[in-house]
Amino acid sequence: MQLLTDKVFFDSGSAVIKPGAKTLLDKIGSVVDAEATHPVEVDGHTDSQPIHTSRYASNFTLSSDRASAVANDFVSRGLLQRRVTVVGNAANDPVDTNSTDAGRAKNRRVDIVLTRLHPYPS
Repeated sequence: MQLLTDKVFFDSGSAVIKPGAKTLLDKIGSVVDAEATHPVEVDGHTDSQPIHTSRYASNFTLSSDRASAVANDFVSRGLLQRRVTVVGNAANDPVDTNSTDAGRAKNRRVDIVLTRLHPYPS
């Protein structure tokens, strides 16, 4: 599941979940928790625009903190912490171009991935 973060989940340059996003995260968290089997990987992504603030030295820290915020929200509602892994990808896995505003907006996202229990046979 891919959550575009612009204007819904986070303010620009922030990893604090916006109050309006809580209802949607409640619903997603309930579905993920009810599945109860697969490991959950929460992947944070950014666009390629550099960030350097007093809080975020790079897009790696911003993407990691956003993924952590979503993961912590799930855990706070009862998802078992041992099921959750957090990954900060920064701009390394774009789903669209970083050459346009629309493309960059698609790249600013958090992915929630239910990972395989067993790898494919070799």
